[in-house]
Amino acid sequence: MKKGLIFLVLLFSAAIKLSSADIESTGLAFQVVQNIYGLVNNINDNALGYKNQARTKPTSEIKTIMRQDSVQYERRIDWVINLSTSSIDKMDSSFAVFGLSTTTVIADLLTLKNIAVFTRTANLNSREDIEAEADRILQAVPKYKRLW
Repeated sequence: MKKGLIFLVLLFSAAIKLSSADIESTGLAFQVVQNIYGLVNNINDNALGYKNQARTKPTSEIKTIMRQDSVQYERRIDWVINLSTSSIDKMDSSFAVFGLSTTTVIADLLTLKNIAVFTRTANLNSREDIEAEADRILQAVPKYKRLW
C-alpha cells in the first residue's frame, strides 16, 4: 500500500492535461489511498490505546470499544472494496497513477478486514487477552511514516 499526495495529483493532471473523467478517476484513487493510509494509522493508534488502557480501564469497556472499532474498520474497508470492484476498469487506470493495481489494493484491504474480523470475534475477557490482541494487531498492520 502506497500513499499519494494531492499536490502530485494536481501537478500530474496539469502536466499531462487530463480530461475531466481522468481527474475524477484519479481523485477517486487518491481518496482510496488516503482512506487506506488513514485506516492503517487509526488501527495502529487504537491498538496502542487498547494496550495502554488495559492497565487502567475496566476490561468490559475496552472490549466494547475494540469490537465497535472493528465494525467501523470493516465498514471503511467495504466502502473501498465495493467502489473498486464496481468500477474495476476505471479504478485500474486510476490506481496505476500511484503504481498500484485494483487487485493489490483489494488484497491489502482483505488483509486488514481479516484483522478486524478476528479482533471483533476474539476472546477479550481479560487484560491479558486485550494486550495480546493489541500486540497481534501491531505486528500484523503496517506502520506508515507520517508528517503529523
